[in-house]
Amino acid sequence: MTIALRFVPTFAMEMERLMKAQASRGGGLTQASKWNIVAQARARLPLVLPLFLIALRRAEDLVIAMESRGYVPNQERTMYRQYHLVLRDWVTVFVVIAVCVGLVVV
Repeated sequence: MTIALRFVPTFAMEMERLMKAQASRGGGLTQASKWNIVAQARARLPLVLPLFLIALRRAEDLVIAMESRGYVPNQERTMYRQYHLVLRDWVTVFVVIAVCVGLVVV
């Protein structure tokens, strides 16, 4: 549900872009009677179909991204592990600094 809500502003921007594109082509929205549902649906069809295709394309991209990151639904979350610096890490840092200083001196 949260993923769907995340795309509401994106679809609003896409709808605005589609409306401007239709208007620039001379195919602005026709005014339909308030009570004639069929006429209203026909008037909105040039916007709904491309928006539906854009939504499907974005959903497919999201699925591919989630699969590539290893998302498995209903799987337990992994534990976040914090690593602490140990003696070996400090020795490595000092060796790298010494090598860099040695290269600058030479």
